[in-house]
Amino acid sequence: FLGASVPAEALCQTIRELRADALVLGISALPESADRIEVPRFLEVLDRGLPRKTSLWLGGGGTLGLQRSKLKKMERDLWIFESLRDLDSKLAAALGPA
Repeated sequence: FLGASVPAEALCQTIRELRADALVLGISALPESADRIEVPRFLEVLDRGLPRKTSLWLGGGGTLGLQRSKLKKMERDLWIFESLRDLDSKLAAALGPA
């Protein structure tokens, strides 16, 4: 687990060092008045900096406003989870029978 304010570049470096297969991000829905990073820009930096084999898994209320058409242009396996149940199903499929 890494905190909410980790720069995208630092995440990319950590993923490369760990040789991770996937990066799972929870994106919170925040009020318009809140100071926040621009999620689409953050995801663009991740897409450029992560190894192409690294899947990007996104979930949380902050994903609801993302323009899916722009995300489809990402050069990697991208999953957006509408619920924890969806995430659980993906994990079960990825890990196989217990």
